[in-house]
Amino acid sequence: MSDLVSTETHELALPGARPPLRVFKRLRRGETATVEHGFGTMPLVDVYGLDWFPVVSSADEMTEPVPVQFYVYHTTDRSARVKRADGTIERITVEDPDDPPARIAFARALEIAGAGYGDETTLGDTVTDFWSRFFSPPSDPFDETSFGNSPWIDVNVGDRRTVGQLKSGGGWDDLWLTFRPRKTINVPAGGGGGGVPGDLILTMLQVDEAIMAGDRSRAQMLIAKIRAGLGGGAAEQGSGGGAGAPPGVEVVQLGLDAVGLRLMDGGPDEAAVMALLRP
Repeated sequence: MSDLVSTETHELALPGARPPLRVFKRLRRGETATVEHGFGTMPLVDVYGLDWFPVVSSADEMTEPVPVQFYVYHTTDRSARVKRADGTIERITVEDPDDPPARIAFARALEIAGAGYGDETTLGDTVTDFWSRFFSPPSDPFDETSFGNSPWIDVNVGDRRTVGQLKSGGGWDDLWLTFRPRKTINVPAGGGGGGVPGDLILTMLQVDEAIMAGDRSRAQMLIAKIRAGLGGGAAEQGSGGGAGAPPGVEVVQLGLDAVGLRLMDGGPDEAAVMALLRP
């Protein structure tokens, strides 16, 4: 977690620091995924495995949890009881009340993705454009089964509610993006390896957003929260987190404007990862 020291002592002192490039890649054994960053220097590269986690989707009439890697949801959908086809009741929790919320404001996620919208844009068009841009190059396209929207969003999409209507009604500020990145630990084939819990990783991302927004007090508060989590030892992965250690990934510097990512031996044949490149 040495990045936390860099974040506090360097980036907070330099509010104009260039933000990291976030890239989502689908790696396959025997192939090198090239990320062209154009920094003109060899960047620091962090790689995180992306876990699957269960959510509630209205597409299946809320009868079964659906596993995803990315989820846009409304605060009211952070926890729900669902009845499975076999009659059993299960509670699906997106936000664990005992942990810091592992989420990014949807409005900020839209800005990061470069999605354009206005008050007259429908929520449906906004969400569709977001998913399209979120996985645009240099990221890889992800299958539609890997991401989803919560029931509240689907209802308001069906009602053709606009962004302006959601803002005036207070619903816009309760929309969030969540995913479950875990720090990749590169270990020899057959070796062990754990991961940094997803809630800590997302809190680190929130630190970056607070720094770029010039909100120093929030950045310092989040850093203190991360340190408190580290002081208590590694937290358990949130409800529904994927099993096993994150995949081992080898990072290769390809000159001054690109890096290569490839899976190490002894791991899965395929893996979805998030890479952060810092110039």
